[in-house]
Amino acid sequence: MSYDDKVKCGDLVEIHRASIGAPKGTLGIIMGSNYNEELDYILWDVMMCAGCHDGIRGKKRRYFAQDLEVRQSA
Repeated sequence: MSYDDKVKCGDLVEIHRASIGAPKGTLGIIMGSNYNEELDYILWDVMMCAGCHDGIRGKKRRYFAQDLEVRQSA
């Protein structure tokens, strides 16, 4: 089972890759995905919810599945 098989829309996830405004441990909700056929990978659209800077909350960011851990399945 790949990382991408574990993540789906509506899941509450914890982000394990720190980025500007969104430290490691930030929570978000999976809103969708984008598949790149040429390079064969999926980027997941995550809406920031908790644990991030106020300016980032409610905004979408993209992450690879290996940077996410499902906290609660939809």
